[in-house]
Amino acid sequence: MYTGAFRNESKLIKYLMPIRAELSIIAGILTLAHNISFGRNHFVNLFTAPETMSTNMKTAAGVSIILIAIMVPVALSDDTNCIINVAAYSVVFITYAVMRISKFLTKKLLYKSKQGSTMATAN
Repeated sequence: MYTGAFRNESKLIKYLMPIRAELSIIAGILTLAHNISFGRNHFVNLFTAPETMSTNMKTAAGVSIILIAIMVPVALSDDTNCIINVAAYSVVFITYAVMRISKFLTKKLLYKSKQGSTMATAN
C-alpha cells in the first residue's frame, strides 16, 4: 500500500515493487484473520450493545467493516488467475508460518531441555 507513496527513485521502492502483489495478499490474509479473531466480540457488540464500547472501539470496528467490504469482492472474484494466485500465495504463506512456528517451538523445547539438564548437573 505504501509503495505508491514513496519516490520512484528510492531504494525502498525498487526493493518493494517486484513483491507488491505478494505483500498485498499477505496483508489481506493477516487482516482478515485479525478481524475474524477480534470481530467475534467487537462486531457483535457493535450491533448488539454499542453502549458497552468506547468511541475508539466503535470507530475501529466500523472502519474494519468498511475495509473488509473492500477486500471481499476481490477475493470472491470469478477471475481464475486471481483465485489461483491467492490460493498459491496462501499455501506458500501458511506453509512458511507453520514451519516458522515449528522452528520457534523446537528451539524453545531445546532451550528448556538444556536448562533442565544444566540444573540437574548443578544439583
